[in-house]
Amino acid sequence: MKRLIRAIVVLFAATSLAAAAASDIDTVWACRYNGSMSIFCSLIAAPAPTTVADPSPAPSSATDIFPTRGPLPPLVGTIAAEPGLLLGQLVRIPLHSPPEYLDDAALLADAVMCGGRLNCLVNFDDGLTPPPVVP
Repeated sequence: MKRLIRAIVVLFAATSLAAAAASDIDTVWACRYNGSMSIFCSLIAAPAPTTVADPSPAPSSATDIFPTRGPLPPLVGTIAAEPGLLLGQLVRIPLHSPPEYLDDAALLADAVMCGGRLNCLVNFDDGLTPPPVVP
């Protein structure tokens, strides 16, 4: 069973990287709904970080990144400015309740991890749909 899960993850990552290579996308996230109260995302590909820093550096101020919003956690600044620093880490998006529609959960994951950037892609796995059978 573990081999099947690993094979699915590797296939999912390879498909994501192939799609990104064919376009201008340079940041790719794999996100998965865990079936209850969280979405977990991991970075598959991103440009190399331009700085070596703490994985969750605080921006000089919250208004530097999102001028119309209040203070945000430092991790938000890292996701927006230097996602490459998060390679190998799991980012958890907490939910207040299980999503009624999984398309909305996918939209939330895209909004959090890409924030509208055109060079970013989120591959969302609902965790409930069985993987395709490969002949």
